[in-house]
Amino acid sequence: MPDMASPVALTAETVNPSANPAARIAPFVAGFATALAAMVGAIIGWVGTRGLGSLRALRLRVIFAVVAMPVAALVMASIVTGFAGGAFVGLWLAIALLGIAFGWFAAGALALVGPVALLVLVPLVFWQAVLGGAQVQMTAAPVWLHWLAPLGIDQIGAHYRSLIIAGGHPFPWGLAAGAAVLGLGMLILRALLVRGRIPVTA
Repeated sequence: MPDMASPVALTAETVNPSANPAARIAPFVAGFATALAAMVGAIIGWVGTRGLGSLRALRLRVIFAVVAMPVAALVMASIVTGFAGGAFVGLWLAIALLGIAFGWFAAGALALVGPVALLVLVPLVFWQAVLGGAQVQMTAAPVWLHWLAPLGIDQIGAHYRSLIIAGGHPFPWGLAAGAAVLGLGMLILRALLVRGRIPVTA
C-alpha cells in the first residue's frame, strides 16, 4: 500500500493578499451594486418622467443619473471601504462614473423600447458577476453568455479589485464611454421620435 505522502509538492505565493475576508467578496458586491443601482435609478427616472415633453424628459433622465449616482456611490464606497478597506476616493469615483454610464444606457433602453428593455437589463445585472469573472471564469459560464465576453465586463471587477486589494488595473474607460454614448444616443433618438423630427411609418 502506498503511503499518504503527496507525490506532488506545490509552493504557492499570493501576489496580492487581501487584508481580510470581506475584501475577497467586496469587488463582486461593488460590481453588482453598481449595476443594480444604475438599473433601479433608470427605472425610477423612466417612470417619473413619463408623460412629460420630450426635451424635458430627456433632460431629467440625463440629469437624474448625474445627481443620484454620485450620492449612491458615496454610500456604497463608505460601506465597502469600511468593511474591506481600499482606496475610498478612487472607489467612489469609479462607482459614480460607471453608475452614470450604465444609468444612461438603462434609461435610454427603457425610453426607446419601454419595459421590454428589462428582458435584457435584468439578466445583465444579475449575470454581471459571471460575465465579469467575479464568481467563476467566463469559460465556466453558460454557453449562451459567451457571446457577451467581448464587452469586457471583467474590467469592472478587475478595477474594483485593484482599488480594494491591489493589482493596478486601470479604469475601463472604453466600456464606460461606450455605455454612456449608446445610452445618450437612445435617449436623444426617443426625444426626436416623440417630437416627430424622425417620421415613423407603419
